Amino acid sequence: MIDNINNKSKISNKYKEILDIFLVKLNNINIQHEQVLRINDTQIMNEQEKNCIHP
Repeated sequence: MIDNINNKSKISNKYKEILDIFLVKLNNINIQHEQVLRINDTQIMNEQEKNCIHP
């Protein structure tokens, strides 16, 4: 009975480790995506500024 509980605990901990790794990777993807969006915004603003006619 105790061995069974210990095994379930080990399995549960392994799933937690895997989930933590997944969440870190997902967070990194979100950070990279935000950076890309910022770069795109900057490029669009630069393009608009370039095309703007100043009086």
